Amino acid sequence: MCLTCNLHNTKAEKDQIEKEYALHIANKCVAREAKNRDKEVSKKTETVVTACFDLQKILTTLQSEVSLFCYKRKFKVYNFTIFDLGSAEGYYYAWDETTGKKGPNEISSALFDFIKRKVAGGALEFRFYSDCSGGQNRNRIIFLMYIYAAKIMNINITHTFFEVGHSQSEGDSMHALIERRKKNQVVYVPQQW
Repeated sequence: MCLTCNLHNTKAEKDQIEKEYALHIANKCVAREAKNRDKEVSKKTETVVTACFDLQKILTTLQSEVSLFCYKRKFKVYNFTIFDLGSAEGYYYAWDETTGKKGPNEISSALFDFIKRKVAGGALEFRFYSDCSGGQNRNRIIFLMYIYAAKIMNINITHTFFEVGHSQSEGDSMHALIERRKKNQVVYVPQQW
């Protein structure tokens, strides 16, 4: 349950909360409806790409059920996923903490690579959907990368943010698959992810 939904159930100032809650739910529905419309457009034409993206929680290397591993320093691996809704294809971008962090520079680099690949395949318009994470998705670095990509590749890019607390996307299934597969697995090096 997200913060707004929880406040709706607990606060005393019901009138104001009711208005905020109604707007919150309306915004959630608007974003999801827009995503579904764009998804259908992407299925019909190859020049429009609709994609959701998200950064998975940190994956740790030295992953095992063995108790000794619990006391060792964990090596961080970041996994950024992009799910093309029109073609139902998933793209994984993974790097470890020696290569980069999980900030806007790394996210924009992965998005730029994805855009280049799709433009090479004939895409002219991109419609992205993501959560509102300011440190990763909602910042000037991503925005400047969009401007740069649009200018040099002669494409259109729009980005819609899901309502806070309601960022369910098809890309979450990619994260769930990794989580299921890692159970009872021993991971010694980042390449095993």
